[in-house]
Amino acid sequence: MKYSTSDLSKILGVSGNTIRRYDEMGYLTGERDEENGYRRFAFADVEKLMYVTKYRREEFSHDEVSTLLNSPSEEILSAMEKKRGKIRDEIERLKAIDHLLKDDVMMINRARENLNKLIRKDNSPMHFIRYMVGDDLCITPSRAKTLRRFMEVCPEFYYMYLFEKDDVESGIPRCSSGVGANTIMTEKYGFTPDDETELYPQKNSVLRFVKVKTGTDEDELKIGGKLWHELFGPVFEYMKEAGLSLTGDVMALKIGSFQEDDRQMQYLLLHFPVG
Repeated sequence: MKYSTSDLSKILGVSGNTIRRYDEMGYLTGERDEENGYRRFAFADVEKLMYVTKYRREEFSHDEVSTLLNSPSEEILSAMEKKRGKIRDEIERLKAIDHLLKDDVMMINRARENLNKLIRKDNSPMHFIRYMVGDDLCITPSRAKTLRRFMEVCPEFYYMYLFEKDDVESGIPRCSSGVGANTIMTEKYGFTPDDETELYPQKNSVLRFVKVKTGTDEDELKIGGKLWHELFGPVFEYMKEAGLSLTGDVMALKIGSFQEDDRQMQYLLLHFPVG
């Protein structure tokens, strides 16, 4: 019995165009009906296409499918195991992305729920690599290499601002930019710190989620400036009332960026080490 393109389409659950494309690619050995000019196929073609569609569902490329159709079972088994390995690697990659998204959702929700609240707790120890001080890049070839290695090895990192203690207390804080990650994460992913990596140890801190516009203005960062008040004002008032002082640099983790009233805004999580 001979089968039409329409028959194969129904049997295999693919479109007629797919059958015609597979025919053009050489998977089929059909013959043209002299009476009506349509292609007709033997049952062997049906069975062959069953394996073509099976291998395609398993995400083998057409070149790989062509090879599999003409390979001994040992080579087919080897190709399948190799494919499984790639799929497992992809599953792990997607799991890591899902974990990043889960953390982003959690942190943005926390920022929305706790905006401007003061939270007293120990901060997580952080590894930090800076690439800008104010508007000036500070990337040496050695630091660029460390920065690239850090971001490749440790996917769970934050873009960060850092304000040095002496600058904050002088009322003219300079904003350094860089990347950082919890030391638990750097250890988990096997990142080995070097001389370009700064360690900020665990300290009792005042944490505060804030919402500010993106970008920094040096005048606004000075005491009395709008941004200084948004970032530091309430925490310094609390520290004064509680008899506390700043004991280290202030870190600001970038949580998320968004549009609000035609302005680009961002959530930051500020860490003020106190004692």
